[in-house]
Amino acid sequence: MCIKLGLAPLLILALATTGSIAFDGKLTGKFKADSDEGPTTLTYYDASCTPSGAPECVVTYLWCDSPRDIGFEVRGVADAVLGKWLVKDGAKATLTSKKRVLLLRPTEMVTSDIAGTWDLKFNAVSTEGGEDAEFWFAGLEAVPEITMSTAKGEDVLPVDGENGTQLSQFLAACRKVGS
Repeated sequence: MCIKLGLAPLLILALATTGSIAFDGKLTGKFKADSDEGPTTLTYYDASCTPSGAPECVVTYLWCDSPRDIGFEVRGVADAVLGKWLVKDGAKATLTSKKRVLLLRPTEMVTSDIAGTWDLKFNAVSTEGGEDAEFWFAGLEAVPEITMSTAKGEDVLPVDGENGTQLSQFLAACRKVGS
């Protein structure tokens, strides 16, 4: 059973304040181009999870609908971690590459009674005078080091070998899609 809640009711979770955790283990990225089945995505799976690519193995994924729109989801955030993060950062998330920082706003928080954790979605959509994902994309190297800062802590997306190739394909596609 999944429950969707707005941010206001989630502030009740602020009473739980244990330390945050980062992505554990090795991640394997998989790029998917924009199609009738959905937007351009880069999905990171827990490499130790079998079978690879199974939905329960997804740790995080990024998507874009245009060069001005990027978002990501991070899965499996414990109540205590989410509560501490809401108090400390007020549900802020960022994508950072070198000195280029893109602030993303929370758009959805979903919990599962079975897993007892939260899946958090964030989005950065350019608006006049607001955050501009297009400028962030434009200044990135082909395979940049990107840090996701969320409730789970700061995590550097893997850029080694095939993961770097997948990230490069994702960024190239995001610069072009919808333009």
